[in-house]
Amino acid sequence: MPIRNRIKEFIESKGITAYRFQKDTGLAPKTVYDLYNDPWQVPHITTLNKICDLYKIQPNELMVWVDPDELSEVQEKELSDLVADNISKLKEYGFKLAALTAIANKESLPTPTDFAKITSILDIPEERKKRLWKTTYSPITKEIKDETDTVNGNESTKDS
Repeated sequence: MPIRNRIKEFIESKGITAYRFQKDTGLAPKTVYDLYNDPWQVPHITTLNKICDLYKIQPNELMVWVDPDELSEVQEKELSDLVADNISKLKEYGFKLAALTAIANKESLPTPTDFAKITSILDIPEERKKRLWKTTYSPITKEIKDETDTVNGNESTKDS
């Protein structure tokens, strides 16, 4: 069941900083950082209770269910948005503007090596890296495998 947190949107809608949010809630800085920067990080129930009690809100203001059929599209969008939002920073590490723009505009995907560099430079949490990797490259891997199977005559049939 894919659940996405909306902590970042909530904090921004309140007109406060993540730091102010962390101080108000008393949550650990790492918890706030992870929730703010990774919408796929689901808050622990005690964290959720703390936020809801403090701001007098319902949990659905902090989380949203994502249709699994749309999951790949949502996460692909995040990868391109991540790159778009950090073009200046990534250029400092030697990435070419044209390549970053193509990724940001969804015209191309980063190579696996560049993917690793980008996620490392942007300090993406390990779990999010795995989800981004899976949704970015798994559909392509399946497509290549299906194409290879067809070319090699390994197409599966329902009658076999």
